[in-house]
Amino acid sequence: MDEPYEKKSFLIYKHFFMSIRQLSNEDLGLLFRTICEYQCDKDSLDYVDPKIEIAFMFYKNQFDLDDERYKKRVNANRKNALKNVKN
Repeated sequence: MDEPYEKKSFLIYKHFFMSIRQLSNEDLGLLFRTICEYQCDKDSLDYVDPKIEIAFMFYKNQFDLDDERYKKRVNANRKNALKNVKN
């Protein structure tokens, strides 16, 4: 039942901003670019600039948790849909 799924969006939580607001505009841009690259292809991100690595790891952890929750919800919905088709 673990079929592939394509999630078209991701969330950036407002409360994370408090931990990164001291970053320069340049480093915030670098962080955002890294986040977007990770979201577009999680397997291709092979380098994270050390200036933003710690901040990115907090985001990455949250993204991975969100993806796992989403995957569980998709699989549950697919399972329920199959039950309705059989009935």
